[in-house]
Amino acid sequence: MKNIALLVLIIGLALLSSACQANTNGAGQAVETYLQALVDENQERLLTTSCAEWEESAILELDSFKGVSASLKDVSCEQTASEGDTAIVHCSGSIEATYNNEQRQLPLEGRGYKVIQDQGNWLVCGIQE
Repeated sequence: MKNIALLVLIIGLALLSSACQANTNGAGQAVETYLQALVDENQERLLTTSCAEWEESAILELDSFKGVSASLKDVSCEQTASEGDTAIVHCSGSIEATYNNEQRQLPLEGRGYKVIQDQGNWLVCGIQE
């Protein structure tokens, strides 16, 4: 009986640990998904990864990529701070944009993304310069 209780305790701790890791990684993944939607010019996906207060700004960001061929290069996003249901995510890598055969690199370092958790989903809700 002790072995079963110990096994249940170990499984419970493992599940709790993985849930905490998924929660932390989820904020970074949400920003990566947002950035991918941005360079893909996928407004629907962009808005599903944005909070309601950020939607207008997200569309303005999206409009800045109209007519530009863009892609993500070596992008990795990590949660660097959190308080309650709010987190700050910083990314490394860049957005590669080509317009009129001129390629520009837009580094992502130095910009923090404000992310909130809403009904279990992480949503981009602003930028922290």
